[in-house]
Amino acid sequence: MTAASWTLIFNCWRVAAGIGLACLVAAVGCTGRDERAIPDSKLPPSERSAASADSQQRPAAETILNRLTAHYREAPHYVAEAVYRERYLRRSDPSATEPPPHVIAVAFVRPDRLRITRQTPAVHSGAVEMTMVIGERLLAETTEHTDKLLDRPAPDKLSHESISESAQLVAGLLPVPLENLYPQIDLLVSKPGGGPRLQEASEATLLDDDEIDGAACYRVRLDRPTGKHVLWIDKEAPVLRRLEMPTDEVRRQLDPSGELSQLDLWIDFRGATLDSPPSDDRFLIEAGEREVVASFRAAETNRAITTTEPETP
Repeated sequence: MTAASWTLIFNCWRVAAGIGLACLVAAVGCTGRDERAIPDSKLPPSERSAASADSQQRPAAETILNRLTAHYREAPHYVAEAVYRERYLRRSDPSATEPPPHVIAVAFVRPDRLRITRQTPAVHSGAVEMTMVIGERLLAETTEHTDKLLDRPAPDKLSHESISESAQLVAGLLPVPLENLYPQIDLLVSKPGGGPRLQEASEATLLDDDEIDGAACYRVRLDRPTGKHVLWIDKEAPVLRRLEMPTDEVRRQLDPSGELSQLDLWIDFRGATLDSPPSDDRFLIEAGEREVVASFRAAETNRAITTTEPETP
């Protein structure tokens, strides 16, 4: 039995406990094994409550979250690579296994341009890359079908609903609610007067501070009905650097016999910045001589792809 949880999360189209794992019924092979046991300092930190004497001088968890939300909601642009990481330990083997990560690059320009590029790891077959661009048109391409291009009218405005509807035309790009896999986009399109969906129905707790690549971060735990999330928020600029994901439902579905002694899922937002605008050419995809299609849906991928002309949604 192996974990490979992110692969199954991304490729599963049913939703359970808010993290899209209702169909985790089989194991998937993986590589990237580390023969050394994981030192505690290298794992996503334990959720220690910040109760030291000087913690009284720090802002409250809700204040930190409000600053983060306002910074993203008002940002004119955003660029980052999100690295979806996984690490687990078996009870029968103290060595750590860390499968190859999924990597998703996001570029955003307010009010209406968005690019998402997902790179899947080469586990059982070659790596796959898929890109969706929302700009003057809604465009998408995938390395599985290099002779085809998705081309449709772009949505009038970017929102949770319009991005989700667009991404569902590209199999594997958004198999679960947007906030569960793209918290940075959830923050960017959150509406004034309300918070990001990830923060809904949650209780926030400020944990001990920590660092990522030398950057001091606040750590805020969100207790949600779907489990505990821990946000790592840069102290110098309110930017989300890491998000630790809940694993209870993953373990129930993937490891019912309790073979794993530990499973960690987290997203690192590499190079995240709201200060440097992405270049205009990042929102273009050249059509060339490719056949225009209306979708790359799951039922069509690797079999038959829709070949009708684009229709107005």
